[in-house]
Amino acid sequence: MSAVRKATIEDVEQITSVHMRSRIASYKAEINQIENELGYRTEFSDRWKKRITSDKHIVYLLERDSKVEVVVSISLENTPLLSHLYVDPSCWGMGHGTTLFQAIIPLLPEASKLNVWVLKNTEAEKFYQKMGFISTGNKEEKVCYGNKLNLRHYQIKSVSKSQRLATRK
Repeated sequence: MSAVRKATIEDVEQITSVHMRSRIASYKAEINQIENELGYRTEFSDRWKKRITSDKHIVYLLERDSKVEVVVSISLENTPLLSHLYVDPSCWGMGHGTTLFQAIIPLLPEASKLNVWVLKNTEAEKFYQKMGFISTGNKEEKVCYGNKLNLRHYQIKSVSKSQRLATRK
C-alpha cells in the first residue's frame, strides 16, 4: 500500500538514491555518470537534509512497503518553485508522480503560481503538461557538472481553492 507523507531526515538516504537513479535513467545522454561517485552522492544528501529541515521548502514523498518511490521538493521563496520531482525508474508509468503531485497542491499558498524548469525531456514535459503546467516559452542554458543543459520553463497559472478541493477528493 502506498502512502504520502512529509519527508524526514531519516529518509535522506532513500531520497538521494531515488534522485540519482531517476536522473541517470532520464538524462543519461546529458548527465555524466560522474554523479555516481561518492562526492556527488554526499553533496545531494546534504542538499536534501537542508531542504527537509528548512521552513522555506516543502518536501514530501510517496512510499510503498517502507520504500521511497517518489520525492517532491517545492521552494516557497518568492514564487513557489517545484525544484525537484523524482520517481524511481522502477515505478515509472504507475501514476505515483501524479499521486504525490496532487497531494502537495493543497499545501501551496492559495492563488500562488507554481513554476518548474524542466530539462528538455519529452516524458517530463508531458507529465507537467498533464498536471496543468503551461510552457511560458522561456528557455535557459545551464552548465551542471560539466554538462550543458537546456531548460524550459513551465508554470501552473494559480493554485485556486477549487483545485485544492479537487485534489482532496
